[in-house]
This record gives sequence, C-alpha cells and structure tokens, in this order.
Amino acid sequence: MWTRSAKKADNTFSITVWDNDGAVYLQQDGFLTAKEADNAAELAQRDVLFGSVDCDMTDDELLAQLGA
Repeated sequence: MWTRSAKKADNTFSITVWDNDGAVYLQQDGFLTAKEADNAAELAQRDVLFGSVDCDMTDDELLAQLGA
C-alpha cells in the first residue's frame, strides 16, 4: 500500500510505501508534481509485491500495454 501527501507548504509532495507486514518500506519527500510522486510510489510498491522489477512504465502505461 502507498499514499501521497497533499501539496505541502513548500509546493512539493511526499510518498510513503508500506511492505506486506505493514512496516514502512519507503518514505520520500520533495516530488515537484503529484504525478511524479505517484509514479515513484507505484514503482516502489511493485518492488514490495514482486521484487525488483526492471520496468520504467507506470501502472497506467503497463495496463495499456497489456490491453493492446
């Protein structure tokens, strides 16, 4: 599971990603856009679920490719 913060006072976003046991796997600040933060969280969540994945596509891009 992952979450993204609302825009902070410094106009950046942060993410938190948890592992399968509920422990924080990654907490990262300083994303300039919500989309950038979401993409980073999606990639980290994939690592949690499937191990290191060599794929730069976002979840939306991956699903679009699978549906093609």
